[in-house]
Formats: sequence, C-alpha cells, structure tokens
Amino acid sequence: MNSAEITKATIEFAVKHGLGKRPELKHLYNAITSSPKHERYKGLMGVFAVQMREDRLKVQTFTGRLLLKINPKATERCEEAIFRLLPHWDVSAEEVVFYLRKQFGKENMLTAINNLRAGQLSDLDFAQLDTVVHWLGCCER
Repeated sequence: MNSAEITKATIEFAVKHGLGKRPELKHLYNAITSSPKHERYKGLMGVFAVQMREDRLKVQTFTGRLLLKINPKATERCEEAIFRLLPHWDVSAEEVVFYLRKQFGKENMLTAINNLRAGQLSDLDFAQLDTVVHWLGCCER
C-alpha cells in the first residue's frame, strides 16, 4: 500500500468498525505493516490532514492507536509533524500526541511548540498547541 491507500483504508476501517477490536483489524494491520516503511508514517499521519465533518474523533483516535502500535519512524521534523496536526486535529484524540512524544521526546516537542508559537498562527492554533502541551504532561508512556 502507498501512503494515500493507507490513509484511505484507515479512515474507512474506523468509520465502518469503530474503535472496538475486530477480526478485520488484523488484515488492516498486516496490510499497513507490510507496506514500505516510508509509506507507513506518511499514510497514518495523513489521516490527520483530512477534513472530516463526521467521525473525526473516532477516526483520529483509531489512527493514533495504530500509530502507537505500529510505531512507524517519523519522516519529518518534530515541528512539521506538530504543525501538520493543527488544521484538522480533534484535541480529544490524544493518542497522536503520545505517539509523537514516543518519536521525538517530550523536550524536543516542547522546543518545537515554542518555535511554532513564534510564527504566524491563529488563536485556534495557539489553543491547540496548549492542548498538545497538556497531553505531553499526561499519561507518560
């Protein structure tokens, strides 16, 4: 699967099956983990770039759990990964923050957030960055 196919399959699975463990999950998991390594990160993080009117929290929570389980190596800088979340991230989908903390470390994330705050951001972006900081302090893994 390429990254676009991973993004699409992940969204479709979460919308259809929700967050519960289902036998079909093994097929999706195997399809993602047998994909080229450089496509896994881009495909799963790509879910957070999709604007959704319905099921956003369910889809993003499911994707965050996949990110934590599969743990693909990030293919972009920490600052870019956090910035990518801002437009469409549901702040209740904290799993993606836990995954990014696992990839980059808490201190690197805090530095990246401070760098982002120095740029041109909307009030909503600032509020979302505050939420990332909140989740960084929760549930240490």
